[in-house]
Amino acid sequence: MLVTVNELIRAISESDYNVKHDLMVEMILESIATSKDNKIMNDLMFDIMRRNAKLNKELYEQMKEVKRLSITDQLTGLYNRRKFIEALQIEIDRKSRYERPFSIVMFDIDHFKSVNDTYGHDVGDFVLKELSSIVSERTRQSDVFARWGGEEFMILLTESSIEDAKEKAEVIRALIEGHNFSPVPQVTCSFGVINTDHNDHSTIDILTKLVDEALYYAKTSGRNKVVSYHEMINM
Repeated sequence: MLVTVNELIRAISESDYNVKHDLMVEMILESIATSKDNKIMNDLMFDIMRRNAKLNKELYEQMKEVKRLSITDQLTGLYNRRKFIEALQIEIDRKSRYERPFSIVMFDIDHFKSVNDTYGHDVGDFVLKELSSIVSERTRQSDVFARWGGEEFMILLTESSIEDAKEKAEVIRALIEGHNFSPVPQVTCSFGVINTDHNDHSTIDILTKLVDEALYYAKTSGRNKVVSYHEMINM
């Protein structure tokens, strides 16, 4: 136990000299030993706390990395389909609550199979990564750009009108068409666009189905073009 000064004084005053002397020595030695034990225990406790803090930080970083990998496309570094669907549902909920319209752009690479067949999958992977970089530079921080699968991509344009979305898609289409993807002579893409202002029953399934239909129309009507779903149904 830890002996206080008052206890030492009281012990001395209540004993004769020899007892006082022996008791005082014993209590001082006990006090010193206890102090050393306390210091050892404190040092051990701080060491355990430091180790736990380090382990907790490492665990937190590992969990962040697992989370990042779960929503990231391994080849391009873009968001994957899972992340896009998650973000799309958030925007659908926001529109339902605040009437904030948004747009979706879906596009894919024209004749991409022939790129792989002619130049090999390494060149095909290069095209996918290079294209992803080009488009990423043209998206806002609030937008969500994702690889939907294979050579298909999605862009979620928040707070966006159909005119804004079509203009954005056209800029991206022209940039891809004019970019040097050597050894591939030229790469082009077809685009489908949809906006929630024209759809009162927005769900993930409905919106992705309709924008896919617009993309399909762009491909079957000549490729390398932008087609909105609303224009398509009025043609």
